[in-house]
Amino acid sequence: MSQSLITLTLDGFMLEHQLNVHMGTLRELSLVNVKGSGQVYNQLILGRPSLQELNISITNFSHVLNITSPSVSKLCLEIFHPDPSITLSCPNMKKMDFRVRWTSRSFTVHAIDVSSLREVNVKDLPNRSLSLFKTFLRQIRNVEVVKWSCHALETLPWGREIKFPRNKWKRLVLRPSWDVKRCVEVILEELKSSVKLEELILHYDLSLWQDDSEYGCVESSTTSTYVMPQLKKVTIHRWARFSKAQLQLIEIVLQNAVLLEQLVIPCKNRHDELDFVEQVSKFRRASANATLIFD
Repeated sequence: MSQSLITLTLDGFMLEHQLNVHMGTLRELSLVNVKGSGQVYNQLILGRPSLQELNISITNFSHVLNITSPSVSKLCLEIFHPDPSITLSCPNMKKMDFRVRWTSRSFTVHAIDVSSLREVNVKDLPNRSLSLFKTFLRQIRNVEVVKWSCHALETLPWGREIKFPRNKWKRLVLRPSWDVKRCVEVILEELKSSVKLEELILHYDLSLWQDDSEYGCVESSTTSTYVMPQLKKVTIHRWARFSKAQLQLIEIVLQNAVLLEQLVIPCKNRHDELDFVEQVSKFRRASANATLIFD
């Protein structure tokens, strides 16, 4: 039976010994709450020549986990335990979902060979793991698409305290859930580090949105220098209301994105939005081809 096994999920197993089972056709492996040594984990992953998708959820693990696979193209890694140290050697991995719910400062992730990695989805990230993840970002310089969920973004510090490493990201997707000013500060800091960026997409979770009326504009020192040589498209989804900080973000993009082709903004032509549309339409545009779309 194992000769034709395609998908295998182990949930809540206690593995004290290595499994001497041939699974040469296995394409998807999920290890959920599996208790065992790092050696047992490594043995489950290694030697699967057809393995393409690997899902690991760790809740009680204090060993070094070496994730080594020449064939895996997608990795979903969820960490619910404070102490594991993880090394990644997956030269053909193209996509990685990363969720860390709770860790200690000793938690580490080291990328040995992830040269094919192009997309990272950061679903959750505790504040104490932020410096760790920024170190990890420096190791994955070939990544082109980065997605930050609302829970991961909530851990980021304010304004000028945010320092993202220089990168080659071409597509950035953000799902912010807090006040508009803080969101704009994060976006602007991201843009400073992402000079290769071609597309920016913003999704707002309106159920978690906070009132930004007391904050106003972003400080001028935060908006001083921007280079957006490759940015071609910006799409904004589900704005609950319009604010000075949002206008500031749009103005900065229009004035600095020299290759901008489209700026898509949600607008239902309500009476209270007409003034916003008028202001945006008057902003200077660095790109002669920039088109404003009020969707």
